[in-house]
Amino acid sequence: SALTGPYSLSLQIIGTDKQATVLAETRIRVEEFQPDRLNLNVSWSKPSAIGWIKPENLSVDVNLRNLYGSAAAEHKIKSQLKLRPNSITFKDFSGYNFFDPFASSKSSFDQSLGEIYTDSQGQAKISLELEKFEPASYSLTALIEGFEKNGGRSVATTLSTLISPND
Repeated sequence: SALTGPYSLSLQIIGTDKQATVLAETRIRVEEFQPDRLNLNVSWSKPSAIGWIKPENLSVDVNLRNLYGSAAAEHKIKSQLKLRPNSITFKDFSGYNFFDPFASSKSSFDQSLGEIYTDSQGQAKISLELEKFEPASYSLTALIEGFEKNGGRSVATTLSTLISPND
């Protein structure tokens, strides 16, 4: 339990000479709990087949609603994606090895996808433009954040899947 207000935190190590060396410092603010006032639902634009999704024209469909169900029209949506090289494996086939002709990629990518706004129905489509990355099998994670119209409060969620140009 802590009183509301600003706090300064400092992590220190005490040396053999009894002198404190600061390792890190940060400032935080403790506030009363405020429940979310928005509901954010997201999905891939293509259904996931068994295994992976092909990256061509893949996007994220966003539906942002106010807490009581009405559309959150003209609200800001920010997003970013993370691509990590990944081999093709399946839980149900743990004893098998699968050949992936695109497994040589070692590059990871983190990219901000910028800001868009919801339409009058509280919907938006985030284009991932995955075609600009080298063809490979990746673990794809998209972080999507929907903001209240007046202010900086937001709700956020993530989507993750395996993508591959393999058939």
